Amino acid sequence: MSTSTIEAVTRFPTEQHVREVCKLGQGEKSCRYLAMGGRGGWTCLRAKQKEYLDGRVANGQLQAKGDNCEGVLGELLKNKASLVGKRVRYQEQMPTLEVAGVLRDLRVEGDMLHIIADWEGETMGQGCTINIDYLNLDITPASITMSISGLGSFAGITTIFLDQIRSR
Repeated sequence: MSTSTIEAVTRFPTEQHVREVCKLGQGEKSCRYLAMGGRGGWTCLRAKQKEYLDGRVANGQLQAKGDNCEGVLGELLKNKASLVGKRVRYQEQMPTLEVAGVLRDLRVEGDMLHIIADWEGETMGQGCTINIDYLNLDITPASITMSISGLGSFAGITTIFLDQIRSR
């Protein structure tokens, strides 16, 4: 992943995105997932708080009702070409399983994120899927970790290593 892609994802949303897409200060059009970040600036809660915030909108408890973009996942998908060929690892505890391989594709179909890889060793098909409504994303300069919120390794954790390139 290029430095510019890492910056785009870790700095998401930008001030311009907040104004033009999140529609800050525009009442019901404003994005329900937009919040002030811990270090100032803005953060997108779509991946971490989607179910909770969607419930509050359904119950009439939020003024901001907008669902205006795909959040950080959308940024990753826009830049997925820089992820293809990276080392990927899938781990789960129930049952204990760990496989590694090379990332071939990331795509969303309906409400499912498909992580497609050429896996080494044990066969687990072409990839794994995560419901995007429950997707937990942790992005650092070294890796992108994806799991189901609250379940962690019981339901599987997929990590894409950004500093390791391997092609077949």
